[in-house]
Amino acid sequence: MDGTVGLSEALHPYLAERPAASRTAAERLEEEFVSFLAHRGLPIDEEAGRRVALLPASHFDPGLAWAFVADHLITHVSRPVEELGRMGRLFARALRAAAERGVMDADRAKACASAAEQAVAVLPRLDALARALRERLREGRPGRALYESDPEAYAREMQRWESQQPLAQEELEGGFVVEAVEERAVRLYHRRRPDESIELELAPAVTRLVHAGDRLDVQLGRNRSGWFLMDVWAAAAPGPALP
Repeated sequence: MDGTVGLSEALHPYLAERPAASRTAAERLEEEFVSFLAHRGLPIDEEAGRRVALLPASHFDPGLAWAFVADHLITHVSRPVEELGRMGRLFARALRAAAERGVMDADRAKACASAAEQAVAVLPRLDALARALRERLREGRPGRALYESDPEAYAREMQRWESQQPLAQEELEGGFVVEAVEERAVRLYHRRRPDESIELELAPAVTRLVHAGDRLDVQLGRNRSGWFLMDVWAAAAPGPALP
C-alpha cells in the first residue's frame, strides 16, 4: 500500500496533470508543501532538480494537513486569500486522488483532505484578523493620497503621527499563542515568557475575529501603560481540535 510511498510521489502525478490555468498554483503548492515539511524536520531529498518529501504517505495525518493550510500557507505565501483557498482545495483533491490511485490509505486520505478543507474555511477569518490588526496599528497615519497631493504636508503629518506613537521600554516579537479572548483584550503566551500572561488591549471589532489557539505573528512593545502593537506580520490557526 502506501508504507513506502513518499508524499511527493503520492501527490505529484495529480498536480502535474493540472491544466495550464492552474499549473502555476500546483507547482507553488508542491514547493510550499515540501518547505512546510522541511521546517518540521521531516525528510526531504532532491530529484531531477526539485525538492521532494520522503515522509511516507502512511505517516501523514490530519493535524499536519490542517497546519499546512491554516498555518504555513497563510503565513508564508504572499497571495490573496482567495488564491490560498484555491491552493488548499487543490491540496485536498490531490490527497483524494492519491487514495484513488491506491498509493494512500483511503480513510487516511479522506481525513487529511477533510482537515485541509476545514482549514480553507478559516483562511478568510485569519486574513481579516491580520488586516484588522494592521489597521489598528496605522490609525491616524497619513495616507498615500496626501503624499501624492502635498509631499510637504505629508512629511509634517508623518512627523506628528510618529511623535504620538508610544515608546517601548522593552520589545518582544515572534509567535504569540492566544490563551483567552475577552471583549476588549486577548491574553497571549510567548515561549520566552512561559510564566507570564501577556494582555493586549484590542477593539471589540478585532477580538471578535480572534479564537483561542490562534497564533499572532507580531512585535509588541511594553511601557508603563502595558503592552501595545508595534508591527504585525500574520495570523495563523496551527492547532484545531480535530477528530
